[in-house]
Amino acid sequence: MNIGFVISSVHKERRVSLLPENISDDIKHSIYIEKGFGRTMGIEDQLYIEKGAIVLSKAEVYAKCEVIFTLKAPPKEDYILFRKGQLLIGLLLPDTEGVEFYAGIAKEKDLRLLDLDLRVFQYGNRKQFIEEIPSDLLWKNSFNAGFSAVMHALMSFGYYPSSASKIAVLGNGNVAQGAYQALIKLGADVRMFYRKTLPAFYNEIDRFDMIVNGIALEWGAVPIISKEQQKKIKKSCFVIDAAANVDRAIQGSRYTFLDNPIYEENGVYFYAVNNTPSVFYRNSSQAFGEAIANNILKLNFDRFFK
Repeated sequence: MNIGFVISSVHKERRVSLLPENISDDIKHSIYIEKGFGRTMGIEDQLYIEKGAIVLSKAEVYAKCEVIFTLKAPPKEDYILFRKGQLLIGLLLPDTEGVEFYAGIAKEKDLRLLDLDLRVFQYGNRKQFIEEIPSDLLWKNSFNAGFSAVMHALMSFGYYPSSASKIAVLGNGNVAQGAYQALIKLGADVRMFYRKTLPAFYNEIDRFDMIVNGIALEWGAVPIISKEQQKKIKKSCFVIDAAANVDRAIQGSRYTFLDNPIYEENGVYFYAVNNTPSVFYRNSSQAFGEAIANNILKLNFDRFFK
């Protein structure tokens, strides 16, 4: 099977999803790489060629490969490159961030989607959970998302927490753990609240200097922090949505971007960048590449075309 890796066009995305050292002889597929694929890491195309990969233009990769790997749902300018029936793999989130992509070109071109975050294969109206994909496949990426979100948010906000800073971290998953580790390293006074202990958080929501969300909800779920509850947050509080779960975890919130990461509303500051692992993109690329090579590239892709 021909598998093509293309450069993500997401704003300020710098991660490289496959490094030359991740390509080994036990990968039975043919690997195609877009020209300049590793440029953010200073990796020359020749290093991929020496490992057996074939380097082509983006259009040529799409034309040659049955399977396309991309970090996030591709931009509209790439839609023309898709061939009917191709398999697209990545952090696609067809029910949330990638909903426009799925409702448009994915259906038009009869594309098959394998979302690594949800571990779900989707084709037409059919969805299937893929058990062969480990549940902890991307735990390092999620941990990095939480860690990176906090570090980037603090630098952007010009705020260095101390032991006198009262900080709440919501959740106990990998994103929340990454955020907690970043704050602890800075010597902050941090309390973690899980779903069962959120009532205690609500009782003290007006005490915190910072609130970091690490919980992701589906559309339609009851928000973690409703608009009514946000009225109780004290002025100048910094709310970091490390899970980038906009308008769900924190009702009414909206995405921000790496070069414009913070907005203010009613005296409260919000951060909700959705590709924070790109902040420490070298660490994230190493973890991502290992996970893809050791798990995804060893799948039998024929099953997705039958």
